[in-house]
Amino acid sequence: MPRPHRPRVEPLESRDLPVGFIVPHPIPITSSQSSASVKLTASPSPYQPGEPESLTLTETNTSFHPEVVSTGSGIADFWVTQGDVEVWRQSKDGPHPLGPSSLVGVLAPRQSRTFSAIWDGHFNEAAPPNPAGPFVFHAAVDNQLAMTGVGAAISLAPQASLTVSAATDRPSYRIGQPVRITFTETNTGPTAVGVDVGGPSAVTITRQGIEVWKMSGPMVFPTPALLLQPGQSRQDTIVWPGRFTEHTWLPMTGTFVVHGTLDGTPTSAVFRVER
Repeated sequence: MPRPHRPRVEPLESRDLPVGFIVPHPIPITSSQSSASVKLTASPSPYQPGEPESLTLTETNTSFHPEVVSTGSGIADFWVTQGDVEVWRQSKDGPHPLGPSSLVGVLAPRQSRTFSAIWDGHFNEAAPPNPAGPFVFHAAVDNQLAMTGVGAAISLAPQASLTVSAATDRPSYRIGQPVRITFTETNTGPTAVGVDVGGPSAVTITRQGIEVWKMSGPMVFPTPALLLQPGQSRQDTIVWPGRFTEHTWLPMTGTFVVHGTLDGTPTSAVFRVER
């Protein structure tokens, strides 16, 4: 029986490749990419409200031999997080798909290639706990992950110029009367500041330090951060129906304190309930 014909495979030498040239090759990726390193940069830093953030991912072959890499469109992922929450993504698997990848190629020794994306400040995945920042940028290609740096984060703007306050519509109420509570945030600084449009969170009402009511959840909506101009304020109003949901055995009259947090800044207001 004649032996089956086996095609001869010639080894790939670096001299066969022009410097920095990517060779398309329609075969599955088999390299572990152990010789490829990636680095992510973001500009400008820190991020300023109203300006796009440019993300650049650089992949470099750190070895002295050609490295198999993926080619085509949609091979790099970019995403933004705050804590454990992913708030934005641009990739083949998320919003704004870049397209599928079906080829592999070769990256010459010591050569690099770059991928880029622009984050416009909007949130297309989930609403962040604090849209005013800080955020961490991530990117990946060829199973290699890069960040803006260990512990690195980019804020929308310094928050020192923001003041937060709370007030009720009346100083005192009768038992069972609804209480309108308004939270106000003001930009007292000389420049515009990005703020959380999600409204107040951790809103509770206490009597002598004991919680008697708690808002069911934060006012969070999947919208971009609001830009407060110098001297500008914004307000969020909630209503306490005048009924206890916690420790209902406490007296319904007396001095009460409403607590809340806006853009990470706690505030409170005092009111009375009488017969």
